[in-house]
Amino acid sequence: MAILKAIGNPSKSIGGAKKCLDYVGNKAERTEGLYCSSDYKKAFEDFQDTKEFYNKKDGRQFLHFVQSFKHGEVNEENALELTKKFCEKIMNNNEVFLAVHNDKDHIHCHIVVNSVSFENGLKFQCSGNDLKIYKEIANEINKDFGLKIPEKSKIKYLCCDEKRLFPFCYCLFCVSFV
Repeated sequence: MAILKAIGNPSKSIGGAKKCLDYVGNKAERTEGLYCSSDYKKAFEDFQDTKEFYNKKDGRQFLHFVQSFKHGEVNEENALELTKKFCEKIMNNNEVFLAVHNDKDHIHCHIVVNSVSFENGLKFQCSGNDLKIYKEIANEINKDFGLKIPEKSKIKYLCCDEKRLFPFCYCLFCVSFV
């Protein structure tokens, strides 16, 4: 069973993007760059070069997602491959840095997306509805691999951005309620 989560409120500073890539890159067992370097330091430079080319150095710098897998369900190579397939479907016009971690009791893959498309300079958008669609696509890819699809949770989240209860979490800062 794999679960896709958006990590909330990405930084609007260049330093925030660098810190995120440093964090996911330093702890990674495996990395891969889609349309950018597989080295996290060079991937940051690639992200910045695209922003400079399109003169889009302000605002949101990146998006951060994590796809987590049930303990023992996949190995690091499978986690990277499944996450890569997902990113190729959704984020095919953006530089994406993937980093597999095994520092928890489960394998998970961080997805750091350059906010600016290398193809047309547009910013990558991800609303709550987009995230639902992304989760459905990730579920289909994982199902095709033979993984169980998570059941809809009865847990509701109080999202810090919206101050309302939702059946899913937008970010790590949300509080869950049963």
